Amino acid sequence: MEKTRDIDLGATPFPTGERASSREGSKTPGRARGGGEDTGLGQVNREPCPAIGYPYGVVGPGFLLHEGSLPADETGELLAERGRESGHANGAGGHDEKGEADCVFRYPLPALPGNAPPGPGRLAEMMRWQIRNILDVAVPQKEGEDVAVDSFRFLAESKSHELFPKTPFTAFGLTDPGLDAARLAIASSPTGNDAARNGKDVAAVQSGTADAHRDESLRNERGYEPGGDGTHGERGELGGKGEGTSPALDVPSPAAEDEGRGSCGYRDLANASLYEPRVEFIARQLASLLSVVELERGGKPVRPDGFRLRDLDDWVGPHAATPSDVIQHAASRCQFDCVFCYNRGAPRTLRQAPRSLDDESRELSARLKLYNAGGGTGLFPSFGSPREPLAHPRALCVLREIRARTDAPLRFSTNGGAIDGETIAALADLSPVFLDVSLNSSSPLRRAMLMGDPEPVRAIRALPRLAEAGIPFAVTIVAWPLPSLEEMLYDLRSTVRHAEASGASMVQVNLPGFSRFHSPAEPFDTASVWPEVVREAQDMRREVSCPVFVSPAMYEENLTRRDKNRAEVIGTVPGSPAARAGLSVGDLVTAVNGTPVSCRPQARDLLSLAQSAGEFSIRVRRRDEELELAGDAREYAYPYDPRVAAHLGAVFMGSGFRPRYLDEVQAVIHARGARRPLLLTSALVRPTLEQLLRERPLSLPDGCTLALGVPENRYFGGNIILGDLLVVEDFVSYILEKAASGRERPDLVLVPSSPFHLGGWARDLLGRPYLDIERKAGIPVELLHCETIWE
Repeated sequence: MEKTRDIDLGATPFPTGERASSREGSKTPGRARGGGEDTGLGQVNREPCPAIGYPYGVVGPGFLLHEGSLPADETGELLAERGRESGHANGAGGHDEKGEADCVFRYPLPALPGNAPPGPGRLAEMMRWQIRNILDVAVPQKEGEDVAVDSFRFLAESKSHELFPKTPFTAFGLTDPGLDAARLAIASSPTGNDAARNGKDVAAVQSGTADAHRDESLRNERGYEPGGDGTHGERGELGGKGEGTSPALDVPSPAAEDEGRGSCGYRDLANASLYEPRVEFIARQLASLLSVVELERGGKPVRPDGFRLRDLDDWVGPHAATPSDVIQHAASRCQFDCVFCYNRGAPRTLRQAPRSLDDESRELSARLKLYNAGGGTGLFPSFGSPREPLAHPRALCVLREIRARTDAPLRFSTNGGAIDGETIAALADLSPVFLDVSLNSSSPLRRAMLMGDPEPVRAIRALPRLAEAGIPFAVTIVAWPLPSLEEMLYDLRSTVRHAEASGASMVQVNLPGFSRFHSPAEPFDTASVWPEVVREAQDMRREVSCPVFVSPAMYEENLTRRDKNRAEVIGTVPGSPAARAGLSVGDLVTAVNGTPVSCRPQARDLLSLAQSAGEFSIRVRRRDEELELAGDAREYAYPYDPRVAAHLGAVFMGSGFRPRYLDEVQAVIHARGARRPLLLTSALVRPTLEQLLRERPLSLPDGCTLALGVPENRYFGGNIILGDLLVVEDFVSYILEKAASGRERPDLVLVPSSPFHLGGWARDLLGRPYLDIERKAGIPVELLHCETIWE
C-alpha cells in the first residue's frame, strides 16, 4: 500500500508518522510528554495511530487539508525543505518538543459520485452549491430583516439559475432514485461494511421507503454519501441502484458495535451537520470546488480526501452549558445489550463511530481544557446518542476534572451496572451528584433478560447503598412487555416498591417505544400495552410515597383527563418542602404565594421562584375543598436536594403547554397576512392545543381560517408519536399530500421549533435545516419557538 504525503501549500509541516496538533506546539498546556503522562484521564498510550499518522497541509484559516492518494517517495526531502522554510529544522511545527500531538478533529471530503456534463453548466452547478451551502448555515439580511433568495446570476451573464429547482435536484449530477432513498435510509444504520466490522448480533431490517419517501422531492441533497464510519462512500456501499426501495439495513446491537472499537480515522460529517454544520459547510464547499478544479504541487495533481480543524479554540461557543454536556462525551460505550435500546437504528447523525480508548481520552482531555463552566461555553458537541458514562474506564477521572471546574450538580443517567462500593464512595466525594438509574426491574432474572446484565444483583443492591451515601437518585423503568404483559405489570409493581423502599426520589415509567429500525415486525401491540401501563402507574401513586411519573406524560393526560394542562399534582419528592407542607397526589394548585395559577407551566414557574424565597404558601383544591398549605423552602431532607430538584419537590403530569405560544401564532399570522395558515403539531399535543383554542380563540384577520395538522412520524415509524422526533421529510410529506388532496392549499405553514432544537442550528435529527421544508414544499414556512416536551 502506498504511503501518503502532504499537499504543499505553504503549510506548517508535520513529520511523517506523527499526529498533527490541533494547536501550535507550546501554546497547548497539559499535553502528555513522551512515555505517556497522566493528564487527569489516566495513562494515555501515545503510540502513533496509522489512521491519523500522516502529515497535513494548511489550505486556509480554520482547517487543514489532507491528501492521501500519491506516493510519498519524496516525503523526507519535502519535509526537510518545508522545515527550513518554516524555521523548524526537523519539520516538527505544530507539536511540542517531543513530537506529541493533541486531539485532532478530522473529517472526510464528500465523495463526488458524478458530475454534470462538461461545459458551462458544470460551473453553474458548482456556484449553485456554493450558495446553497451558505444558505444552509446563514440567512441573508437587509437592514436587519431576513431576505429570501431563490436564484442567482453570474455578473457576466443575464441568465438566472434557480437555487432550489422544482424538479428534484441532487448534487454533482447524481439522480439515481434508489441511491437517493438509500442516502436517507443510511442515516439510520451503518453499512454492511460496518456490520462486518462490528461482528455479532446483526439483524437485517428492510426499510419501507414506499411509505417514508413518497415523493422524489424528499431526496437528501447533502451532496455526499456518508458511509458507515463517517467516510465518503460509493454506490456499492449504499446498496447499489434500486427501483424505489432502499436496501436492507444492517442494524447491529449497541453491544455488537463495541466489538469493533479501535478505529481512529475520520469523524462523521453527518454528526457534524447536526451539532456544528459549519464543518459540513467547509466539506461541501471544498468538494464543490474540487468538482471543477484540481490542486497541484510541483506540476503534479494532488487529490485531498479529508481535512482537519486547525485550532479547536476557534470552535468554542455556547455549546457546553452544563456539566452533563461534557459527561455525555464519556458515554461512548455500553456493557449491556438492552432489548429496548434507543441506539438501535439511531440516525447517522447521532451514531457514535467506534474509537480507541486512547483517541477518546485525548478528546475528553481537550474538551475539559476548553470547557468554561462559568461562561457556559465549550467545544461543539459530538456525543450523538449517549450510552453508559460509567462504563468508560476513565469516567471517574472525567467527573473529578469537571468538579474541579464547577460546583454545579453532576446529573447523568446510568444503567447501574458499574455502581459498586468504590464508585459510590467516589461519587459521594463529588457532591452534588444526582443519578437517573435505569433499573428496569428489581428481579435479577428479568433484568438480565431485558438488559443482558450478567451481574444484575449489583445494580439492584446499589440503590439502598446510594441512599446510605447520601446520593439522591431516580429510577427509570421501561415497561417492555416481555415475556408477557401480565408478567411485566406484576414486575412493575415490585420494582416501584423496591425503588421506594431504597430511597428513590422518583420513579419514571417509560411507555415502551420502538422505531421501524428496531425490528422487522412490531414487538407488541401498543394499543393494548400503553393503557395498561398507565392504569398500573396511577394505582401505584396511591400506594407509594415517591412520585410515579409516566413518560410521555401527555399520553396519560389525553387518555385519562378531560381538562388538559391543569396544575394537578401526581406526587411529591419525599423529604421535600412540598411534601412537608402536605401537598398530595390529586391536589390541584390554584395559587402560589398569592398569585393565581391558570395552567401547569405557570404553577411550575411560580414554585421554582418560591424555591429560593424561604417561606411559601400554596393554595390547592382537594376534591371539593380549598386548602392553604404553608412551608419553608429551607426545610428538607434526603432524597430532596434543592441543587438538583425543582418546584419545591412537587411533580406534575409533564411540563404542559404554554398559552403564550398561541400569542406568537397570532402575531405571525398577522405579520405574514396569511388567510389559510396551517399549524402543524403532534398527536400528543393536539388535544391540548384544541382545548386552548376553544377557551381563548385567536384574533385573526377577517377571512382567515387556522387549520391544524398532524404529520406522521414516518421516518422513525414504529409506535413513535413524539412531535419532537419529527424530521423535515415528515413535514414535507404531510404538506405535499395535503396540497395534492384537492383541499385549499395553505398559504403559510407554522412549524414548532422543538424538532429542530438539538445543536442550536434549527436542524432536525438527520441534520437537515428546517428551511428545507419551505424549499421542498414551495409554501412559506415560519418556525414557532417553543420548548421541547420530552416528558
